[in-house]
Amino acid sequence: MMDARATAQDNIAAPIPPTSEQLPSLAYRGYVLFILMLVGACAAIDRQILFVLVEPIRHEFGLSDKQIGLLTGIAFALTYVVVSIPMARLSDRSSRKLIIGAAIGFWSLMTALSGSVQSFVQLFLLRVGVGFGEAGAAAPSQALISDMFPPRQRATAMSLYLMGAPIGMALGLGAGGWALTHYGWRWALVLAGLPGLILCPLILLTVRNITKGLADGITRQFAQPDVLTTLKTLLRIRTLPFLLAGTTLQTVLVSGLVGWMPAFLERSHGLSPLVIGASLGGAMGTGSLIGHLLGGPLSDYLARRDARWPIWMAVVIVPVTATLALCAFIAPAQWFFPLI
Repeated sequence: MMDARATAQDNIAAPIPPTSEQLPSLAYRGYVLFILMLVGACAAIDRQILFVLVEPIRHEFGLSDKQIGLLTGIAFALTYVVVSIPMARLSDRSSRKLIIGAAIGFWSLMTALSGSVQSFVQLFLLRVGVGFGEAGAAAPSQALISDMFPPRQRATAMSLYLMGAPIGMALGLGAGGWALTHYGWRWALVLAGLPGLILCPLILLTVRNITKGLADGITRQFAQPDVLTTLKTLLRIRTLPFLLAGTTLQTVLVSGLVGWMPAFLERSHGLSPLVIGASLGGAMGTGSLIGHLLGGPLSDYLARRDARWPIWMAVVIVPVTATLALCAFIAPAQWFFPLI
């Protein structure tokens, strides 16, 4: 038993890195990375656009703030949490491009159909569908990037992929405010779903499956352990539960904050949806883009000096940004967007 386990570990620990000739061409990998960045942008658009549409939807259906919270939070987030791990495990066993293409097609259709709803329940169920679809794209996208880019290039590739989120955030809030002003909230949702419906066939027809583990030089296929065994293995890493708890709490707070910003600005400062969407999208998109471009490389640079630096960065950054957010909500309107 011990000899077999040692042999398996040796096979995993000492893979032969692939040569550049064994990997797809750099042009093709750049194309796939660009497409996946657009997938991330579409996900952010469909997730963020509802925030700027909160007030007109609330008035049309006579919704309470509790119901708005269910639409912008629970409907999406709870479904995403439940579905994401099964979809990630499915992507380890089957075609990643097929899962990504089906996921973006499904959630984009759910977003577009949201423009035709006639009740709170219908909109809630369609937002559940959006969460279901988006849960299927993130894990296979990151896995596909890991299969195409070797470790020395992977952090850069991943940071470029993650740039889709701030781009989509800016477009979702900015274009959402514009579409709301000119066409109403229903057409804003229809327009938000169109880019993903265009990307779906493009992914299925132009992206090809990459051998799993190719960029790491892994040629063997290993049996996937069951969920319980996988979770037990992960939880043996003593720091992981604390990291998960910290990032989960941070995500809950930030998502709740972002979800209510447009309503706060309209109710407390009397700003129009057009101004809110453009200003908030520009502020958050720019700040997040800068963070993605600088945070990863800075963390890698400092980690080469001391492996604890990435955690120290988070310990410093989180309370600083929380303080800036607090100042934004108690400051005059002209200071809100620069602080955010």
